[in-house]
Amino acid sequence: AICPIGYYCPEGSSEPNACAAGNFLPYVGASNATECQSCPANTYQYSPGSGSCFKCSSSSIAADGAQLCTCSGQNRAFQPEDGYCICKPGYEFVDANLQVSSEKDGSYDCQPIVRARCAQTDIRLFDGSCASGDSYCETFCGSSGGVLSSTSGTCVCNNITTLAEICDKDCLAAATTVTCDPLG
Repeated sequence: AICPIGYYCPEGSSEPNACAAGNFLPYVGASNATECQSCPANTYQYSPGSGSCFKCSSSSIAADGAQLCTCSGQNRAFQPEDGYCICKPGYEFVDANLQVSSEKDGSYDCQPIVRARCAQTDIRLFDGSCASGDSYCETFCGSSGGVLSSTSGTCVCNNITTLAEICDKDCLAAATTVTCDPLG
């Protein structure tokens, strides 16, 4: 079998070896790790075993062999899927027309979102707005009502069937679990 693009196959190996992230190999049949090439400056590759590199957007830069680009503007986060630099959570960019464009690619600094103080009896919601607990939760919970959590900014509805009522400890012990690895 011919070794695929993005991989090298040393003589006698049974499985292809992926070129590391930040590198690429644009042809088939490679047999040595030295054939993997570093992504050139201002390009990146976040996946191992790739045949090419992605170009950084005009709002970011990268050194040779980069896995990700670095955003030019402060408080921006690089998005490897599309190469955009968008505002980090809790930050926003307001353009010259006073339009918030935090989710758009850009090189200008993003500023902290500053919200008006809620009234003393109100609770800050998950979206940053303010609400009075009693009336707000009737909309989401219906006639059974609920309590607005000051911790999460969401409603905890009354008369909701709990997990323990649906699936006891034996059921939970037998249930399939899913875990997330933050490193991929």
